[in-house]
Amino acid sequence: MPSGTHLVGEYNAENVSAAICVGRHFGISCEQALEAIRQYVPTNNRSQAMRTTCNQLIVDAYNANPTSMQAAINAFKGDTYILGAMRELGEYSHLEHQNIVNMLAERKADTVFLVGEEYLQTTSPYPVYEKVEQLYEYLVANPLKGKNILLKGSRSTRMEKLLDVL
Repeated sequence: MPSGTHLVGEYNAENVSAAICVGRHFGISCEQALEAIRQYVPTNNRSQAMRTTCNQLIVDAYNANPTSMQAAINAFKGDTYILGAMRELGEYSHLEHQNIVNMLAERKADTVFLVGEEYLQTTSPYPVYEKVEQLYEYLVANPLKGKNILLKGSRSTRMEKLLDVL
């Protein structure tokens, strides 16, 4: 997390730097820009940290592509990954989803849930749910408690539907 902000992930440091540069171009001082960035609290499912009654969440369920998925996984220090499919990857879809599965296996991730038919085509050792509603039903019957969770996926997977059971 860039120091003093509510943004999650070191990858957001570049975004902060870019915002400061744009602000300076328009006559906004570095300190004014930093103060505005410090006051910004994400509420749009983009790198949003939130606490529920049971868990600590990092919610990044607005967009997912191979680069953003890898950056989020690398930045995440928690124990539970709930990842939705990355869409619109064309002929590279299978390869990129398998790369994410391999990355999680290399990290020795303990608790992983994958959502999307794209993950059904992988050799995943983790449970895969074709639709988010199926995982929702599982989590209602088997609640997660005391977990630090990364919730990430393409907007079309609607991962935010899981928030009220996490």
